[in-house]
Amino acid sequence: MKVIKRNDVEQDFNLDKIINAIKKAENSVISQGLILDKDRMTDEQLSKVIITVKKKLEGFNSIGVEDIQDIVESSLVRHNKYIIAKEY
Repeated sequence: MKVIKRNDVEQDFNLDKIINAIKKAENSVISQGLILDKDRMTDEQLSKVIITVKKKLEGFNSIGVEDIQDIVESSLVRHNKYIIAKEY
């Protein structure tokens, strides 16, 4: 699958970029004191979010980065990670 970036350049889809962005958003809300470090997402919770994202992306040959962002945010919300979704 290809990702259409904001500058209209196409790039190969890379799931690791989504995982890293979720972790950065989580670290940001922890450093801001919006959630406690002990409330960090478990590997299982992150895996469930990623599975949801992957299911929603099935069938796309190409997709805009903004659409991926919307899918990730809605998947985080679906898994009760509202504050991380807002930061993402």
